[in-house]
Amino acid sequence: MTRDNSPSTNVYSDRSFDDERQFLIVHTSGQMVVGQNYTLTIPNFRGPLKPDLAGLYLSSYTRNNTTM
Repeated sequence: MTRDNSPSTNVYSDRSFDDERQFLIVHTSGQMVVGQNYTLTIPNFRGPLKPDLAGLYLSSYTRNNTTM
């Protein structure tokens, strides 16, 4: 995982799984910066990202009237 304005800086540290909620949790090597975009690359992934809440899917939420 890299910070978009500094693609040579890898902030990925580790990963874990929450089997009950079917979450992949990505751990970073430090605090992420608010307002900064990051790119998570998943090598060898093949398949669509769909909004149907199954498998690997796209999602967003609203906080303080801002879509995240």
